[in-house]
Amino acid sequence: RERPSLLADSFEAVVGAVYLSSGIRAAQRFILRHLGPLVRDAAGRPLLDAKTALQETAQAVGESVDYVLVSVTGPDHLRVFEVEVKVGGKSAGYGRGKTKKEAEQAAAREALRSRSRRS
Repeated sequence: RERPSLLADSFEAVVGAVYLSSGIRAAQRFILRHLGPLVRDAAGRPLLDAKTALQETAQAVGESVDYVLVSVTGPDHLRVFEVEVKVGGKSAGYGRGKTKKEAEQAAAREALRSRSRRS
């Protein structure tokens, strides 16, 4: 009863049961209530990065997520990447960054913000 793998499997089963009986929002509340303090960084932000959070949100409703490189500007030592993220084939956000990954994260954050405003 104290083996981490068995405890993790049991918790996963309970989360699955909550999800099946009450839906995604109830499962999210359950997880945050029990694991919230453990899954946040020192600044209190969730540990899930924006791309992962967007992917999970989109998959929950059967939508795809695609990142499109819009432009790369600046000299080699000061590149600026601009990325558009499409959710379900529709433009959902834009992001800029020093790397392609930073730009994708920024685009995902924007898409998540706009999705949460619509909910």
